[in-house]
Amino acid sequence: MRIKVLALLVILAVFLAPTYTPLSAQPTSPNRETPTWKAYIDPGFLSQDPDLPVRAILVVGKDFNYSLLLPYTRVARGTPPIGNLKLIRTVIKPKDVAKISELEGVVGVFLDKRLHYEVPLDPELKTSVVEKGEVEPQMYQIVDLVRASDVWTEYGYTGKGVTVAIVDTGVDFGHPDLYPAMARNATGYPLYFDPDEMGLVLTNNTYVDDGDLILTVGVEGPRNISYYIPWMGAVGKFDLLTITPGTIDLTYLNTIGYTSQSGEYHVGVAEWQGGYYYGYYLVIFVDNGTAGRYEAVFIDLDQDAVIEDFEGPFDWGHRAAVIGDFNHDGILNMSLGVVGGYTLDWWGIFDTTGQILEWDYEGRWVLLQYDYYGHGTQCASTAAGRGGYTGLMGIAPGAKLIGVTALYLGDIIEAWLWAAGFDLETYNDIEVVPMYGTVVYGEWTYTGEHKADIISNSWGWSSWVEGSYYEWWFWYDVLTILEDALMIPYLLDPEYTGTLMVQAAGNGGPGFGTVTETGYSILALTVGASTSYHYTWTYGYSGYNDTIIFWSARGPTPLGFSKPDIVAVGAYGFTAIPLYSGAIWWGLFGGTSMATPMTAGAAAIVYEAFRDLWYEPFPETIKCILMSTATDLMEDPYSQGAGRIDIYRAVKLVAGEGGVFIVTGDSWNNALEAIEDAWMSAFLHLNTSLGLPFSTTPDGWYGNAVTESFYGGFIRTGTIKRGQVYLFNPSGVRRTYKLMPFTYCLVKSTSFTMTITPNMYYTYHPIPVRITPGRRVVITMIGSLEDYYEGNYSQFNVFDWVDDGDGVIETDEVYRIADSYNEGNVQYLTFNSSLIRGVPVFRIISMGIQGNFTVTVKVEEWDTYIPHWVRVTPGWVSLGPGESAFVTVTIMAKPGMIGPYEAYIKVVDTTTGYKSLIPVSFVAVPYIRNTWIKYKITSSSSQKLQPYDALRVRGVYDQGWRYETGDWRVLFFNVKDEDDKLVAIKATVSWKYPNTDINVHGVGGHGIVWDQGVTNYQSDGNFTWGTRTGTTEEYVWIWDGGYYGLWPYLYPGFYRSVTGENRALILHNVLIDGSVPADFPESYEVTLDFYKVYFSGGYDVKHASRFVEVNATAGETVVVWLTFESSEIIDVTLNVAWYDDMPPTNLPLSFTVVGKTTVPIEITVPADTPTGTYTADVEVQLGNMPYTFYCWITVNVQGIGE
Repeated sequence: MRIKVLALLVILAVFLAPTYTPLSAQPTSPNRETPTWKAYIDPGFLSQDPDLPVRAILVVGKDFNYSLLLPYTRVARGTPPIGNLKLIRTVIKPKDVAKISELEGVVGVFLDKRLHYEVPLDPELKTSVVEKGEVEPQMYQIVDLVRASDVWTEYGYTGKGVTVAIVDTGVDFGHPDLYPAMARNATGYPLYFDPDEMGLVLTNNTYVDDGDLILTVGVEGPRNISYYIPWMGAVGKFDLLTITPGTIDLTYLNTIGYTSQSGEYHVGVAEWQGGYYYGYYLVIFVDNGTAGRYEAVFIDLDQDAVIEDFEGPFDWGHRAAVIGDFNHDGILNMSLGVVGGYTLDWWGIFDTTGQILEWDYEGRWVLLQYDYYGHGTQCASTAAGRGGYTGLMGIAPGAKLIGVTALYLGDIIEAWLWAAGFDLETYNDIEVVPMYGTVVYGEWTYTGEHKADIISNSWGWSSWVEGSYYEWWFWYDVLTILEDALMIPYLLDPEYTGTLMVQAAGNGGPGFGTVTETGYSILALTVGASTSYHYTWTYGYSGYNDTIIFWSARGPTPLGFSKPDIVAVGAYGFTAIPLYSGAIWWGLFGGTSMATPMTAGAAAIVYEAFRDLWYEPFPETIKCILMSTATDLMEDPYSQGAGRIDIYRAVKLVAGEGGVFIVTGDSWNNALEAIEDAWMSAFLHLNTSLGLPFSTTPDGWYGNAVTESFYGGFIRTGTIKRGQVYLFNPSGVRRTYKLMPFTYCLVKSTSFTMTITPNMYYTYHPIPVRITPGRRVVITMIGSLEDYYEGNYSQFNVFDWVDDGDGVIETDEVYRIADSYNEGNVQYLTFNSSLIRGVPVFRIISMGIQGNFTVTVKVEEWDTYIPHWVRVTPGWVSLGPGESAFVTVTIMAKPGMIGPYEAYIKVVDTTTGYKSLIPVSFVAVPYIRNTWIKYKITSSSSQKLQPYDALRVRGVYDQGWRYETGDWRVLFFNVKDEDDKLVAIKATVSWKYPNTDINVHGVGGHGIVWDQGVTNYQSDGNFTWGTRTGTTEEYVWIWDGGYYGLWPYLYPGFYRSVTGENRALILHNVLIDGSVPADFPESYEVTLDFYKVYFSGGYDVKHASRFVEVNATAGETVVVWLTFESSEIIDVTLNVAWYDDMPPTNLPLSFTVVGKTTVPIEITVPADTPTGTYTADVEVQLGNMPYTFYCWITVNVQGIGE
């Protein structure tokens, strides 16, 4: 059960982080005898109002006693146990965090984070919406491009019987395109979940009618009624006179026979928050059938305080859609979503605190499920829109959709668990918290009934490295691990078969390493964005398909894993949008936000086919089918994964009509080892306090944790690693497959310079370079950094000009191939040169730059070649019907290699010509044996330039986007330190050109980001230049001394060495000079200096290199020798530790280390000292290292006469 055990431990390891304490804090004196556990506290709490409740995530032991939280919170809900831990979502006051962290079983207290879901739009777009009647056939090209329409026609699969959850800003199921797609349970009740509690409407305000059905405000009921304020999670008072003239006209209810049987009408106000409009709407809840049983809802949509025929009755059954046709002209004026579904009472508004609310027949509340932003509706329309109102069908028009509103406050954990089939079960004990009210504690348990087969997530978190630094955790966080866990069958429950998690990669490209969290989840199906330029008819010209749009996020992940897994169209397409105006029903959509639900729709079709022809598949089976059948766009793995989705090929594979099914379990094994390297060494008490087993011995349990891509993990240079990939022929005939590794290398580069004047805007210029057909082309436009600041950018487009014979380039003769338009001085685009039928031309448009400006355009051609570091054997495989075979992948990390590497293994079905791509990646880790001298890491001009080069950067930042933009690199290395004397490594990164800036972060062998240089992050994607040195050189320090060296007072009695573990540098290229095209991309070099500190004599007992004991008698002076070794000249200052009770007598002491220096530490024991154990610790300041550390000396004193 190796995989299962490792998966559990990976999950556990994330949360076992050491406590964060500011380095300037004054700790208590150490107690070396009794180890104690300190829970992690997220420092983000420090910036919060101490008395204002905030959402938090607690990491606790699986047997945690919920009642311990009673003094601090009103709601607490736990996940199923994940190994020996569980997560608890709760609301607490920041001032109580320290006390909560001390509760028995608490491992960590995290501040919940906000998520991002914005969509990048083409700046040439004239309008983001199109009025009804303007739709042209070109809009439907996407379903043709990804070949969904071929499957509908030939096989009849549309996703029927498959359910997709859209975890997003909500879904407007009031839109006629989406209402038929809304999933319902066995009783017909809508499956919609609102863990953000956005749609709660309080209707516990009673009006007693006097018989005329005209309710008088303040007479027949209260004027100031209770209403729920969703953005505050609070109950306020609302004056009905602000939205009524003093009366509420219900006479229409008598016309249709819907008057109250009890005479009591429940009145409420919905505070509707939308990205399109905002308002307060009167809500009337009526017991029209049986007195006291409230079943019908009326909502004053036109806000005139008169209920009319288009304003109800609404119920959860036949008329759940809250839509209004004010003029009865057949054009819907607006939608407020649907009534019904489920809401998580996060804030404890009712006595049933913390429970999931549904339809309340007592009339106390109405649940109004809507899309507050519009983003989720467009996602839903992309995945499974019916098209009955707009004509725009989604990819899987037969699938059902579950809406989940979870991005307003970010309730992702609850959203995922509910959608995956878990329900909140409460404990029997209900307690009262002083000044808060009733508390109901519970946890999520699997019901045995799946709700969603697929969960689509078009959002992400950008600043993962900032979280790593400021919150002292590594890259793999709570949500990413839970996303992996939800993919694995039987991990969270013996009956749980897994859910396909489809995750957006992000829109921060084209720089490498821009995939956001949780897109770097190893097992989730991560999606990038390709193009379909059919929408450009709105500009007066046409366009082609199948390039990677420049802003699509690229891999690798921080662990060197190849992401995205696949791409789908994200630039751009038309979808339904929330109804907010009678004439506007759809709009342009894009981003990986669009590509993700498109892929979810594709998965739904494959699910249906697989169930029909085979059996109930595991989620990773569907993922591997989509990857095995993707179409190659002639891009590298970090840009396109296995390629662009091809639903027809996927279904043909399932039907046994061609192709090959590819899967490997070794990638997951190697990934877990990589996570172990990054996480396990970082967190204390993994095998002690919590007693967690850990084994790296495989026992064959990997069938349900597989991928299509092959990841070799971390491989020390000079060694090799082998793994196996499984090939299966599902067809009824023998097929032969040819396997060959390849990657891309630069074979031709040409540059030209031109000055752009304002009168050249929107004019076309032939590219003065012959481009070879059948090659990958990269075109980079580089401008002066002085011309570009936030708000200024250029639009750079490449077209194919097919002349009509007159030699004049005209708009209706050009076809857009690719474009780039970020706010920066580098525009970067790629395409397959086979797209060119005529003459390639380009166009440059300035956005904000005044006057003339000069640019350099660099045209590169890339061709395939066989990489020297990967082999596959055998190279030919012949499989009969239903036969399978393993092939062996060998990765050779050769000396001189460093960082992530990418390639493909191409698998060609020689019968049909079908080609499948297996993305291959690994991280080369040099092993540094000699720490006496500096170690230099430099790029080699003799090596072939590949798309991802660990030691060269292209800038490609975008000041108008978010933190993740730019060009990222991660370098891992290992250091020989068998005697554990190394305490610190100083990494200096240097580059050539003054306007280039690389932000540097240093990661220790324990997996913590210890130090970062000057980042000068402003906002969005905007960074200003800055380094610690003020030159083109930046440095960071990496603590390498285990645990008591830095914080003796936090982890008394326990020492964790980092010997043998990987250290890392995270580099973020945020500005690029680019003034010399020949040096673009710009190389940089790294210099590592090493510092050893250890006790070398004078002690009686040595526990570790920096922890010794000496024996002394009262009145005696003892000398302990402390040695320093350094690969550079460095100044050192020694001081007495502030908590010493027997401080060394010859401190402070300052000196310079040149190579090796040994100094005495004198400790004089006063004559009257009683027998006992004393501390004489030494605080060490090493050069300009940003923190001090300690060397421990325990003095065992024998008193005189004792």
